[in-house]
Amino acid sequence: MKELIKVETNEQGQKLVSGRELHEVLEIGRDFTTWMKKMIEYGFQENVDFTTIWNDTKTGVVVEYNGNSNSMVKRGYSVDYILTLEMAKHIAMVQRTEIGMQVRKYFIECEKQLLQQATPSYLIEDSIKRAERWIEEERQRRLLLETNEELTHKNQKQAEEIKHKNEVILGLTKDTPRPELRKRINQIIRYGARSGYPQRYNLAYREFDLTYKKNVSTRLSNAIEKGCVKSSTNRMEYICEHMGMTWEFYQVVVRVFEGDLRQLSLDILEFTLRED
Repeated sequence: MKELIKVETNEQGQKLVSGRELHEVLEIGRDFTTWMKKMIEYGFQENVDFTTIWNDTKTGVVVEYNGNSNSMVKRGYSVDYILTLEMAKHIAMVQRTEIGMQVRKYFIECEKQLLQQATPSYLIEDSIKRAERWIEEERQRRLLLETNEELTHKNQKQAEEIKHKNEVILGLTKDTPRPELRKRINQIIRYGARSGYPQRYNLAYREFDLTYKKNVSTRLSNAIEKGCVKSSTNRMEYICEHMGMTWEFYQVVVRVFEGDLRQLSLDILEFTLRED
């Protein structure tokens, strides 16, 4: 079938026609806007039977309506009415001209083709059209199958990545290398803290002292005075390198900042999904 006027399909599957194109094809002698407003008076409703849009005449880009038609026109914008196929068919019918009849028949044929596309192959009587429809169904079936396989593979891969990343944060054990534990301790304490790092570290050290009956600050000061450790040694280094309690400190941090740890895990999940 030769295309008489362009018929678009929106995301909802509706067939749509440009009012301006219809006006041109019907060879209407009157001004487009005046004519279209007259057609709308036949009982058509905006946002049901048609949608009003404004375009930049230079770029063709749709622009936002500012509420003043004259102002829009002065800016070089033109109005168009996007019609449903049913409304366009009625408008063509009321023209009572030869071209109006041709356009109406064309729209009816478009509707038939749309209906046929939605009809299962086994319900089509014409053997050739039935075969054509079966071929199209098979193509769509295979495409859907391939898409599903790709999504399944992608989801499996994504799940593995998420599991791995969560294990890195949450699944550490006593046998995890000390540098890795220290890295995670710092990550958890610093998560969401902005500039409040010292207070959060002090909170972790205080909880560690209470849990294991240790006074890390006093121990560290005594060790520095005795020359057992360097004067630049901080409490984290002393706990991990000299007291050998990295794992115990990690457990304290996980308990103290449990909410942050949970949010950190969710952020990892969100980031992984966004990456894919």
